[in-house]
Amino acid sequence: MQATGAALRYVRQHLGLTQRAFAAQLDITPEHLSNVENGNGKLSTSVAARLQELWNLDIYVLAWALSDPNSLPPSLRAPAKALRKYFNQILKANTADIPVPPETAGG
Repeated sequence: MQATGAALRYVRQHLGLTQRAFAAQLDITPEHLSNVENGNGKLSTSVAARLQELWNLDIYVLAWALSDPNSLPPSLRAPAKALRKYFNQILKANTADIPVPPETAGG
């Protein structure tokens, strides 16, 4: 599940959130988030659903789209690139709307 963890980190970084702030948005601990991002924990279906609810992201499709293009058959490289572009647009559009939990503001 390293691809899923890498995709989760990609989302967090593109949203400009710390692990603590992102974990608060996902209703998980920062430690669990760190474990998932580093491939040492599994992403639960409830967290995947929360990503879908908050940012309209399917983390599993994003993980596939972020995979090494050279590992994909040539016929799938263009669709993967289009999906990466689509997800980047979603993340960019959602960045301004992210509420910052009070305990993470300013820190």
